[in-house]
Amino acid sequence: MHRRIRLSIAKLRAIGYSQSEISEQLSISQQTISYQLKKLRLEADKVGPDYLFGALAAEHKYHTDIENLDDNLDTTTDFGTSRDMLIAINTQVQKIYKKHLDEIEEIEKQSESLKVNKW
Repeated sequence: MHRRIRLSIAKLRAIGYSQSEISEQLSISQQTISYQLKKLRLEADKVGPDYLFGALAAEHKYHTDIENLDDNLDTTTDFGTSRDMLIAINTQVQKIYKKHLDEIEEIEKQSESLKVNKW
């Protein structure tokens, strides 16, 4: 299942939606919701909830930034050719990707710090 949908499931559950309400909201069977929540709990047990949900949120933000790429491009620029425009788009995607990797790295550091401080 796409991680963005898993993030939606996790967010809705966190704010108090029941499995059947999440199922209705996302048009996904209640059995699938139950299975995905179980998988999320198992993942959280392995890596810790802070890391898991931080990573899911960072990934969601990355995809949102990519979807909103048009908003991030300077529309006043005269690209001249399609090649120039593709280069500009590629540059923006690389910036978004690097920012995403930096956010994941920070989440990993914070998660490790929490594990060390626990013991």
